[in-house]
Amino acid sequence: ADTRRVVEALADGDLTQRVTVDARGDFSVLREAINGSLDKLGATVDEIRHAAASMRTATGEIARQILEIQH
Repeated sequence: ADTRRVVEALADGDLTQRVTVDARGDFSVLREAINGSLDKLGATVDEIRHAAASMRTATGEIARQILEIQH
């Protein structure tokens, strides 16, 4: 049930949920794999957001310089 909750949250775009069930053996490996994947995916999304913000800033600066040149 815990793993299902996390996977359903992921399907809805929620990267904050983690599998917390106390498990051993294969289930422990699955828990760690899911949580590790969510951590990496979250970090990638953060990097993309940062890059997008940098591009917005650079685009705004270019647009401002073009307007200055035109006037």
